[in-house]
Amino acid sequence: MFANIDWTFFLNRGTATFYMGWKPEWALDYTIYKDGGFLCNATYNVYTDEIFLITFLAMANHPDDADVAKCMFAFPRDTKQYELKTGADAGAVVDVVSSYYGSLFTYLYAHCFIDFETLGEDKPTGAEGTELTPVDWWQNSLNAIRANKDFCTDRSKYFPFSLDNGNSWGFSACQLPSGRYEGLFGAPPTANGPHHDGTVAVSMPICTLPFFKEEEQGGGLSDNPGFQAMDYYYRHFKNELYGTYGFYDSYNDKGEFSKTYLGIDVGSALLLLENYRSRLIWNAAFMNTKLQMALSRSFSESFNYMSVSVHSIATNGEVAGGVSFGDSIDPDTIASGEQYIRIDYNLKNADTGIAVYTNNTDENAAVRYTGSGNAAGLVGVDNSAVTVPLRWVVFDEPQAEAYQFEAALTEGIMQDASMAGFTLDDALYGRTMVNGNGVLAPYPEGERTTTGSTMYLYLGADFRNVPAQAYKTETITVELYQMT
Repeated sequence: MFANIDWTFFLNRGTATFYMGWKPEWALDYTIYKDGGFLCNATYNVYTDEIFLITFLAMANHPDDADVAKCMFAFPRDTKQYELKTGADAGAVVDVVSSYYGSLFTYLYAHCFIDFETLGEDKPTGAEGTELTPVDWWQNSLNAIRANKDFCTDRSKYFPFSLDNGNSWGFSACQLPSGRYEGLFGAPPTANGPHHDGTVAVSMPICTLPFFKEEEQGGGLSDNPGFQAMDYYYRHFKNELYGTYGFYDSYNDKGEFSKTYLGIDVGSALLLLENYRSRLIWNAAFMNTKLQMALSRSFSESFNYMSVSVHSIATNGEVAGGVSFGDSIDPDTIASGEQYIRIDYNLKNADTGIAVYTNNTDENAAVRYTGSGNAAGLVGVDNSAVTVPLRWVVFDEPQAEAYQFEAALTEGIMQDASMAGFTLDDALYGRTMVNGNGVLAPYPEGERTTTGSTMYLYLGADFRNVPAQAYKTETITVELYQMT
């Protein structure tokens, strides 16, 4: 599903912002006609966590679209200050790139999925034409959380029941006890507001547990302000606030309690609770190599990643399946693959690299080499003791047409994991396509230095001097390695 989404459908290329939605029918706030329906008039043109999720997913799916990359840095970084008024930090000032209404949710949602603490500051220089101050979005959210909690504590003298001297806190968009959804509630610093009536969004403090982990001292979890709020809700209002699916969404100073579970709030609390416990969602999200690519291009904290995809040489479009060499093979030629392999990557250290090889003697392979010679390449389907050698070349840009192989010394020869000396440095050099110094393999043009983060692998199958039959290999392995 992710791969089939065209995020650019919602992209306003003039402002590098995303429209907030599309409907099949016209409405007062949906008047921009497109493809039989209407785009929302509004775009994500001010800071909110949703911008990050949309942009990262769009960058992951459209890695070559420069306009998409600009979206991360298109909104104003409107930094405001808030002076803490309560507790041991009274008088301290926190800086916050603020959302429009200061709703606590708008500082938390993307953190459900992305570990911003590990990523550090973003790098606006990664988007052409931007001159912005880098922001540590984890610290920004922590500052906004501290400001929200402090503001609630300071206002508790006016709302003694719902805020109870700061034991309860969290001004955010929520489903009110009346059943009406309120999207304007928030806390300073903010561009518009703050708006509130003392109503507490119950799930929001629970979402903050990961942010306060370092504040846990001798008391452990009991020192965490997010847990303290959750514990307070459960002990004081279990019958009113807690049901089959967890906490209801809000309560106010009049003693009125919502009886609605708001999925996006309860769900966010659940995800961030699990990230506090085990980092499960953060780790799972980071396993997506296309997402790694998007994050690496947006943040200064470098890390190793690699994403591999197969593309048609004729159309450059991504295709399912592997590389094929045609239905009719000339036994006197080296057939060029009809597809190329695209590898998007980032190598953090000089002792890293990306290599290519086959593993045709693996016992789980559907077509397993059974001969006593070189197992590399394609294996005969009928006679599996025979192989077709594979040759390869690599470029830092896609080629206009299939590469014509000539069995020259300027072409790499595919290795197999079963070959003698496979683990030696010379063998590793022979199958390395690019190393951590940005040096591309000398196939076909001699060693070249690249400053890019994408390379293109083209394969050729040498069908000369082999018996006629079908040939295949289970897997062509593209491996990111680090020298030990």
